[in-house]
Amino acid sequence: MTDRPPLRFGLFIGQAGKSWARLLDDVLEAEALGYDHAWLVDHLTPTDGPPERPCGEAWTLLAALAARTSAIELGVLVTNNLFRHPALLAKEAATVDEISGGRAILGLGSGWFEPEHRRFGFALPLAGERVARLAEAPSSSADCSIGSESRSPVVSTGSRMRSWIPRRSPVPAGPACRC
Repeated sequence: MTDRPPLRFGLFIGQAGKSWARLLDDVLEAEALGYDHAWLVDHLTPTDGPPERPCGEAWTLLAALAARTSAIELGVLVTNNLFRHPALLAKEAATVDEISGGRAILGLGSGWFEPEHRRFGFALPLAGERVARLAEAPSSSADCSIGSESRSPVVSTGSRMRSWIPRRSPVPAGPACRC
């Protein structure tokens, strides 16, 4: 029999339609119950129901949750690659990872919800272009903050984006901050 990693449990909690106080209560309860990880969504408006309902920005909420929790891993299911330049996202993720003591989880996606892109002024290219941008993103983000111990800057040039950022600034606190 092969060794298997232990079975872990997480919750998709989501922030759509919730106040900060309710979201915090939900995540603290999940942590108290022993869940291993909790997930928000990277949507700027709810994807179901009235778009006027509250929907806090995911990485801002993760930073706040990281400061108020102590054990549960935190992530976004999944981060829309079109809302932030990958180098900025790497900086945000590394910051949340530092605040959390190594409990941040970074997942990337290509975006899909046209009404929120239109409402917030983000372009929503055709699926092939979104996937191409997604494929290019890790070289512009992960290498910048989660890469080698080198202190030399990373210059990442792709056909769709360019980054120049000091490596590992801030240094992620633990192995959970991963792409």
